[in-house]
Amino acid sequence: MDKTVKTRKYSEDIESGISYNNLTETQEQALELINKNAQLEAEKGRSLERLKIIEQLQERLDQQQAKMAEMQKKSAQYEDSVKALAELEAKARRVDELEAKAQRVDELEREVKRVHELEANAQKVEALEAKVKELSAVLSKISGIAASRKED
Repeated sequence: MDKTVKTRKYSEDIESGISYNNLTETQEQALELINKNAQLEAEKGRSLERLKIIEQLQERLDQQQAKMAEMQKKSAQYEDSVKALAELEAKARRVDELEAKAQRVDELEREVKRVHELEANAQKVEALEAKVKELSAVLSKISGIAASRKED
């Protein structure tokens, strides 16, 4: 709000020989108003400069806050990535553990299969030994019969 006060020029009075000390009360008030207006204009100029500075600072603050928000967003994304990586590493370790256990299970299964084969072979050997004993007994009987016929 720009208010200006219009006043008369006092140059006529000064030229006519009226001294500054002899100013009337109205003239003194007008002079005070002129001084106050000049002070107000100077203050208005300073206030406008300060307002510009405040606006610039506000813009900088807004920019800094936007940068900070972007950095926080990136930080959150990085934290999420780190968490996801940690989870993947844990899963990878678990997979490695499971693969090691699966290999151990495969080894044990092969060993069990070998044991079963050995047991089956042992049973076959026992059966063959039983047959050999049986055949040996039969052969002894045959030999005994043959020997007794030779004697006759």
